[in-house]
Amino acid sequence: MSQSDKKMVSLDINVLGLPPEEVQSIIDSVQVPEDGEIVVADLLQVMEDRVVINHCFYGVVSGMLSQKGMELAESDIYMLCNGTYMAYNGQYDTFGQCPMVHMLQELEQHTDIGVHYKIVDLEARDRAAILRDWYEVLNSGQTLLLHMETSNLIYNQLYVESPGKGHVVQLYGLHAEENIAHIADFFLLDKAGQVLGYNGTIPLSELLDGVVEYAYMSSEQEQGVKTEQLMRACSEHAAEFLAGGVNAQGEALGMAAYRRLNAQLASMHELNDKEFEATCALIYYHLRIESLMHMLRYTTQFVTDHEQLLGIEGPAIRSGMEQVQDTARRQLMMLYKMGIRRDRASLDRYLAGNDRMLDEYEVQLEKLQHAAGRVGLPSPS
Repeated sequence: MSQSDKKMVSLDINVLGLPPEEVQSIIDSVQVPEDGEIVVADLLQVMEDRVVINHCFYGVVSGMLSQKGMELAESDIYMLCNGTYMAYNGQYDTFGQCPMVHMLQELEQHTDIGVHYKIVDLEARDRAAILRDWYEVLNSGQTLLLHMETSNLIYNQLYVESPGKGHVVQLYGLHAEENIAHIADFFLLDKAGQVLGYNGTIPLSELLDGVVEYAYMSSEQEQGVKTEQLMRACSEHAAEFLAGGVNAQGEALGMAAYRRLNAQLASMHELNDKEFEATCALIYYHLRIESLMHMLRYTTQFVTDHEQLLGIEGPAIRSGMEQVQDTARRQLMMLYKMGIRRDRASLDRYLAGNDRMLDEYEVQLEKLQHAAGRVGLPSPS
């Protein structure tokens, strides 16, 4: 069956890859209601038909926290999860990819929120164990964050046609006998690049076949995130990003990663037309979707939301961040046009503009680091 031919199918053809009696045993063991379905109350109030967010991971974490009664802005979650983290090994196609487990561990470390994380063995996928986990979590009143292969998210043809990419969705209900799962997708892009939201069903078998890793919050009722915790996370993560350097694996970290990428791009002069266009498109994707633009958008929004807490420097930092973000947008558009036109003559000018932009961002981020670090400290006597 090709990806494009996949349809909702029932369990009677053993589509889950599990004997029906084993599925029934799993359901019975977690005291699933008689109809076999669990749907967490109130989630539908969180998800709307059109949701404007900036990243699937932070959108799902926001939805999961909201379901627990904790309302946090995406930019706050970004800071708590160390979204600015960057470890770059020099391979263009890996630029900006931060391990999900790292971000979840940072969330735990900087808050009182408990997070459970599991990675799936892709060579020996244990569907029964996964299904049992999901039922137990849902039955406890929690939802799950699923990191999926996009080719298995068959409610959107653009996902199906993009094998090898990942996406994060929120699982809030199961009906194993009918091979149905209920998910919320907070960052569904249409062909025009508009952000939509999907809240509906998908074959459970697709989730079991395509899940790479999953996580869920503790069932305990934690207190909300304190301002001091949020600002401490911002200050510490900004300092870590600025320190940069190279780790034991030879990866450039933080600001050093962006500097390394910019230096590497000078070698694009040597590429033929087809390679030059493809490399521009790849770097454009990673800077727009995976790293730079998210970092600038989130840090700018964070400063805007907490400007008063940052003291007398707050307005200046916000203004400085907005200017860096505007510069980054222009640089990104220049890269896009450069690739389409195969315009090597503009490459050096583009790289020089990147260096200036990174210099200015470094200045603003250092100001933010110090201002956030002072929040919650006792006033001098």
